[in-house]
Amino acid sequence: MGRSPRLFVGVFLPYPAALEVHRAVRGRLEAGDVRLVPPEEFHLTLHFLGATDEVRIPVLSDALTRRVSALPAPRLRLSSTGAFPDAAAARILWVGVREEPGAEGRLSALAGAARAAAVDAGASAAGEEPWSAHLTVARSARRGRMQLPDGFRELRLDVPWRPEEVRLVESCPGETGAARFPLLAAFRLLPECA
Repeated sequence: MGRSPRLFVGVFLPYPAALEVHRAVRGRLEAGDVRLVPPEEFHLTLHFLGATDEVRIPVLSDALTRRVSALPAPRLRLSSTGAFPDAAAARILWVGVREEPGAEGRLSALAGAARAAAVDAGASAAGEEPWSAHLTVARSARRGRMQLPDGFRELRLDVPWRPEEVRLVESCPGETGAARFPLLAAFRLLPECA
């Protein structure tokens, strides 16, 4: 039986922007209450596949090439903050992602294309799934939940972001840096028309 790595399709924040977000978030949180996500790991998941038989990876890569590479790059801004499952019992702290005027719908089109490619490759079941555009920036340091810190709730960011590619990566919990999300394939998005 083959290996079944945990996979997802996503876009990763460029390091300068990730560092800006990380510094802003770190300045609003107390270290003992949360575990900050390292800036090099900041990403927006478009579609989570979970454990996937590695023999499906080439088929998935081909499907993503067909579905994703023909789409225009979104124009995004990192702005609001929030928590999952909610502010009173937070386990995950996130920064919200919104599309700039004139580019609305591109991000959801990317997420839909990633999901459709996974279905094409037999790596995901058909059907809609809830999706929320966000960057996870911190987690509760305790196994339980916490109240959303006021300083984080009040943080207002305005960080522009223009993803240039979509990545198929493996998720390796317990690893850090480049070993946390090894790149399996990258798919260039169409640039803005000049």
